[in-house]
Amino acid sequence: MTSLAMLLSEAAAQYPTRPAVRHDGRVLTYAELDEASARVTALLVSRGVGPGPPVGLMMPTSPSSPSSTTGSCGPERSSCR
Repeated sequence: MTSLAMLLSEAAAQYPTRPAVRHDGRVLTYAELDEASARVTALLVSRGVGPGPPVGLMMPTSPSSPSSTTGSCGPERSSCR
């Protein structure tokens, strides 16, 4: 099954410079969003979070919200579908 993280990685490979997120005049490209998501995934994995139990996210609405959401679904977690 295709995950949100996989779809983001594919979009970043195909359209790295296209806007992925626009918020309050700020724009993140697909490549930037994918990189930020990978950092969130790495942080979670370094803290012992792996596949299985759900992860709760509490954050304000901002350009970083999508990267946190997709990062919590990263390949090492492979649980967001």
